[in-house]
Amino acid sequence: MSLEHIAHYADLRDQGNITSECRMKMLEQHALILEAKIEEEQFDLKKLQQKITYYKSLLANNIEDKI
Repeated sequence: MSLEHIAHYADLRDQGNITSECRMKMLEQHALILEAKIEEEQFDLKKLQQKITYYKSLLANNIEDKI
């Protein structure tokens, strides 16, 4: 959540329970954004792990070829 959104959330919180629905919607929206980012990061991590596995295999084969 951006600093601007955090400040807005804090302002709403200071106004009391009358802003509860608005604050809840802000949090729900932020949760959706985080879920999308996590999904993207998990995809990137999987690709990175595949590349690491490829290089490990490549290096293991090069060592075996030299023996």
